[in-house]
Amino acid sequence: MTVDNSNNTRIASHSDLANLLKAHPAIDKLIKTNVYSYYLVYFTLTVFFITQSIRHYSWGHVTSGIAGGLIIWSLTEYTMHRFLFHWNPRNLFEKVLVYALHDVHHAYPRDVSRSITPLAASLPLAALFYFIFQAVFGKYAISIFPGFLLGYMIYTIIHDSTHHFPMNFSLAKQLKRHHMRHHYFDNRKNFGVSSPIWDYIFRTYSKG
Repeated sequence: MTVDNSNNTRIASHSDLANLLKAHPAIDKLIKTNVYSYYLVYFTLTVFFITQSIRHYSWGHVTSGIAGGLIIWSLTEYTMHRFLFHWNPRNLFEKVLVYALHDVHHAYPRDVSRSITPLAASLPLAALFYFIFQAVFGKYAISIFPGFLLGYMIYTIIHDSTHHFPMNFSLAKQLKRHHMRHHYFDNRKNFGVSSPIWDYIFRTYSKG
């Protein structure tokens, strides 16, 4: 198994930026996420949209909408991780943005407060996706969006577990190995966290 050091070089190039952000507690606090706050916010939002969907549609419609939202999230997870979180920043603003969104997690992979996208970034993104869903799916967005949010929470649980728990049983162990290869062997591969399916489809899967 060949170790790829490009990610370490990229993180090292941000060392001055990391020190700068740490020197400003308000900024450093902004890019950290309280785990309990995260789950409270997204659990509340998910329950709210499911409740609203149940008020307007049958259980069959609601469950199919949630299933569709989960599938959309799965592809979104892969796409954002590959093309947004791992794009090469060209100026200071982009460096700060990429660092706050994701590079900080690669720099501190076992820091749970830095492994979740900050609420200051994820909530505006969630709102943007909701408006996109409304534009694309119209009145059905209200039953699809909670599946999308649920997928995000499932992704977060799996992601945190890969970094902080043994995950010894079969499927969990495979997911952990898949993500650890992304972190420690080749950050240009294995972008899926909750599922490797899109890595297989788009040929970014690596066994190491």
